[in-house]
Amino acid sequence: MRCVIRGDVHPAASNGALGERRRRVIYVPGIDGSGELLLGLASKIAERRRLTRLAYTCDSPIEEDQYSGLARRLWQVVDGSPGDKVVLLAESFGGAVALQAVLEKPERVAGLVLVNSFAHYRARARLQWSRWILPRIPPPVFQWARARFAPRTLFGKLRDADAIARFRKTRHPFSPEGYARRLRMIQRLDLRERLPEVSCPTLVVAGDRDRVVDSVRQAELMNETIPLSRAHVVEGGGHLLLPITSLPWIDWLDSVS
Repeated sequence: MRCVIRGDVHPAASNGALGERRRRVIYVPGIDGSGELLLGLASKIAERRRLTRLAYTCDSPIEEDQYSGLARRLWQVVDGSPGDKVVLLAESFGGAVALQAVLEKPERVAGLVLVNSFAHYRARARLQWSRWILPRIPPPVFQWARARFAPRTLFGKLRDADAIARFRKTRHPFSPEGYARRLRMIQRLDLRERLPEVSCPTLVVAGDRDRVVDSVRQAELMNETIPLSRAHVVEGGGHLLLPITSLPWIDWLDSVS
């Protein structure tokens, strides 16, 4: 059994002629894999763009778990004519999936927005600990701890009451097996030498209170290495930045496409 990708079009997206002219945004989620952590931002994006949210599942025997395999599956999900360019909006774990997708089919990508992401995960001891503990947590315990402690640790100082309330109501499809696979993928990941090949306009967004990824340092690395890149550091922002609807996400998406 291997990790694959599925996608759903947000119901607020227009299906008419105007919607067809809008640039398509593909949301590539983090390690949770649910595609649900856009929360209230999903509707705001879908008002202006055609939004497809990807999700990772582990129900098909495909190639060995690796970022390149997920990138190939991403392009199988993202149908359309060869000239239909998309914007990839990716966070954390999903950032490397998006980077790999750009490297595979640069002609299909109009722009890239990376949020609290990385090309190589530097905290190896933390990664090893996570690989050991996460698969051993019973799903009910995970759900309880997520609702109780995650908002405090993941949102940083940039608080959004509506986003936190939505987060607590969102049921996380926790799969110990899925997490173990994705953690192994992170451990093998190193795209640093290939970053100069990323040819599309890129915005790297990092929260300076991120306690999961050294996002600011990663943003500096990618900004220095990706040719058409710029970086933005969100003061007080934690690891979950996308649900913060007060940030100018629509303007940022517009800036890369």
